[in-house]
Amino acid sequence: MGLTGVTTKTTVHLYLQRYEDGEWVDIADWISSNNSVNTTLVKTKSVDKGYTYRAKASCYAYCGSDYERVIRYSAEIDF
Repeated sequence: MGLTGVTTKTTVHLYLQRYEDGEWVDIADWISSNNSVNTTLVKTKSVDKGYTYRAKASCYAYCGSDYERVIRYSAEIDF
């Protein structure tokens, strides 16, 4: 995720979102950080049937106090 020799820390903030009443709602979130160029975050959660779900990942790469952020979304899944 980061660059060797440049990145001092990486952080992933993972959200589980559910589509309700025309908008995406966060129903759970987790954070993982590492003083390295990579951070891994794997989570599971039971969900209710009858909704559409997706994951949102906000990924941060730090160089000291400066950082870059990338946001990515998973595919949407009907459950």
